[in-house]
Amino acid sequence: MKNKRLWILLLLAAAAIVLVVTLHLMKGKPDDDKKPAEPAESAAAAEFANTDPDVADALRAAGVKPGDVVDIQEKMFLTTVYDITFNPDNYKDKVIALEGMFEKLGNIVGVPEAEQLLVYRRSPGCCGNDGFDGFEIKYSGKMPNFNDWVKVYGILRQEKTDGAMPKIYLEVISMKVLQTRGAEFVEQ
Repeated sequence: MKNKRLWILLLLAAAAIVLVVTLHLMKGKPDDDKKPAEPAESAAAAEFANTDPDVADALRAAGVKPGDVVDIQEKMFLTTVYDITFNPDNYKDKVIALEGMFEKLGNIVGVPEAEQLLVYRRSPGCCGNDGFDGFEIKYSGKMPNFNDWVKVYGILRQEKTDGAMPKIYLEVISMKVLQTRGAEFVEQ
């Protein structure tokens, strides 16, 4: 019986220590409560801290929240594009941001009638390095030149088709031509 009481006391002591440490960590620094509240404008400006100010304004105007932006990085470009393509429901209401070459599909595949606009990068294909991956875009703003390197922010949209998979594209919120090009050919 004494052994059982000792274990209970030790357990209660451990719980008390955990509680005290947790409360201490949650309390924060003594000066935290003396700082003035951050103005809403400053908080809004910090939302898209690493984004061009014009782009950030366009995203805010479209009602986009920072957590709703999926920024496709160069290192995992193909992996992320494929995930979005094959699991579009996971990206519903998300804004997709990517960099790549701006082009008309017909110029890539040699079919001038193909008018779809794309932002893409070259990738491995069926016959070597002849693939291209990215997204079709719907854009009504000032068009960049073909082969310009752009950064696009667009809402992922789906259209039902007669095929098994829906057609997906980005409804562009913002597109900027960038002076520095990333990797035109990607493998991951």
